[in-house]
Amino acid sequence: RACAADQLPIDLHRVHAMGVSGGALFTTVVARDRGDTLASMIELSGGADIDMLTFDSPLSEYATPAYAMPALLVSGGATDAWPGGGLELVNFTNATDALEDQLVDDGHFVVRCEHNMGHSIPTNAVAASWDWVEAHSFGSESPFERDGIDDVSSLDWCSVAE
Repeated sequence: RACAADQLPIDLHRVHAMGVSGGALFTTVVARDRGDTLASMIELSGGADIDMLTFDSPLSEYATPAYAMPALLVSGGATDAWPGGGLELVNFTNATDALEDQLVDDGHFVVRCEHNMGHSIPTNAVAASWDWVEAHSFGSESPFERDGIDDVSSLDWCSVAE
């Protein structure tokens, strides 16, 4: 972040963390450890607190971020798992449920989306992610919290988490 700001004309109030699958699990870590620098987070098939074979502690272990950033969490329903084919080491919907609950408990504004298409990312979820990034700036109230989520790329499978 600091190196990018030294070399590029970036707005440090518009830095977001976003990831898909393993990258989304890393987004949980970035939000946990560097949340005081993020305008928002977006996870597409991610989550937190995954028990993995041979790991001593949970993968993408949750801890309260320093800043209550808005979060857009997308998962793919019952078949959103890795590696698939009958073997399930990571259930991304369950992991997203865990992350959602903890973020809400910690006072974050969370929009949760579940598309029921498995471990894939629908095009309109990508568009919604871009809408999310464009709408948020560090330290400002989420316009979706204030005005509702009707304008989030027409995702009728999303709702505000409570």
